[in-house]
Amino acid sequence: MKQAPRKVLSLVRVATTGQTKKTTDLAIQRQQEEIAMVCEDHNLEVAKDGAYLLAPMSGTAVLKSPEYQTMLKRLKEPGIAGVVVPTVDRLGRNLSDVAAVTDTIQAAGAKIFCDIGELDPSTSQGRNTMYMFIAVVSFQRQKLGRRRNTSKKTLTFYDSNGKKHTIRRPANG
Repeated sequence: MKQAPRKVLSLVRVATTGQTKKTTDLAIQRQQEEIAMVCEDHNLEVAKDGAYLLAPMSGTAVLKSPEYQTMLKRLKEPGIAGVVVPTVDRLGRNLSDVAAVTDTIQAAGAKIFCDIGELDPSTSQGRNTMYMFIAVVSFQRQKLGRRRNTSKKTLTFYDSNGKKHTIRRPANG
């Protein structure tokens, strides 16, 4: 006999700096589709009025938002197993943001469900898994940002004789 799905709340966060309405809408749709897949994989069902959209919102502003505070209150309701997000990095922009959000979810006695599985923030294994994942994501973002900034300024390469060449890009390019 199949078990009834566990009730969860869903959280979609889109930081829209520099994005158009169309790309924001696509980002929201993509996250909602990923949440549906996580729910299917873990026998979860989003509770009635349990979908929370934080947009536009940077990862550092999550804890202060009224929507997030409402979600935290609902996490304490009987029958709510936790919160589902498409990926752990949607909880915050960096490790400290994710740690702060995770602390509030743990205080509510809830779990986190995402693409890497069911994570219990009250256990060291669950917290360490989240922290490791977000550390890798933060590193990748920093590296990509450095590449982007460097590529805008100069292109450096070495010829077959080992001589260094630098091409400076125009300021408007």
